[in-house]
Amino acid sequence: MPKPNYSKILSLLSSLRGTTLVVPHSTADVDAVASAVALAKLIKATPVLLDSPSTQARKVLAYAGVSLPVEKNISSADNLVLVDFNSPQLAGGRKKELLDAKNVVCVDHHAHSDKFEDAVLFIDEGKCSCSEIILDLYHKAGKTPDKTTAFLLLAGVISDSAGFKSANTSTFSAVSELFSLSKADYRQVYSLLNYEPDFSEKLVLLNSVKTSLTIRAGHYLIGYSFEKAFASKACVALLSSGCDVAFSVNKEKGKISCVKHSHVKQFSVGKMFEEYAGKFGGSGGGHDAIGGCTVEPKKTVSALNYFLKFAFDKLK
Repeated sequence: MPKPNYSKILSLLSSLRGTTLVVPHSTADVDAVASAVALAKLIKATPVLLDSPSTQARKVLAYAGVSLPVEKNISSADNLVLVDFNSPQLAGGRKKELLDAKNVVCVDHHAHSDKFEDAVLFIDEGKCSCSEIILDLYHKAGKTPDKTTAFLLLAGVISDSAGFKSANTSTFSAVSELFSLSKADYRQVYSLLNYEPDFSEKLVLLNSVKTSLTIRAGHYLIGYSFEKAFASKACVALLSSGCDVAFSVNKEKGKISCVKHSHVKQFSVGKMFEEYAGKFGGSGGGHDAIGGCTVEPKKTVSALNYFLKFAFDKLK
């Protein structure tokens, strides 16, 4: 993987002329909205949403006193800078509008097999959050995030690193700086990010554990279940129940999610989906420990069996 050129992408972003919108992915999470707000401030652009953000993102934005509008006319902008995604699959119901846009730049930390073909892509897979990329762009520009922006980036890093479970050395360096700049209290940030599932979600997660199937691969357990919602959370529930690798499958929509414990080093979940989802008419990607793909619904079970065997062969 070539080393990302921060100077080059900063120069490109700073040279954009006309109306520039900075846009996070559909149902934007905390990292995505934080990245959009912070990058827009840095390059003097306008941050907007494709649709309503996640519950956690709304809480963090409200606490910070920041309002982001849903932009109904994305195509009117001269430039679009997409943050925390580089695939049309994450655009929700706005996919066609983004595919029709002419000048698109993607700033992301995920790998995905189905990328925006004509976009300028800046992807740093060495970061566990997009917020860390944006902070590094501030460094490269010789700028310092203001207190509110630093708070948003801090929340983005903590959220996307799953409370530092996927953090690396540079993550802690970024967090230390952002705590200093934001004057934030960790307990307050944690409280904002803490997610209490509603009753329906609790039932789904309990059912995912109750109906799950497991495969032993050497000293490891691979679990999988079939659910129609809360896929990544269902995987986490299986990990909490003793699995080392967990899959959650939505057969009707052709969606497969996977999460693995950090001690499982034999393969990357994101790379697995990025490289092999295409065998089943789909695309996918993600991080080392978490990812997902969308395949042709009629091929979902075949795809699941392929990924189960892939994980089994790596772990046995």
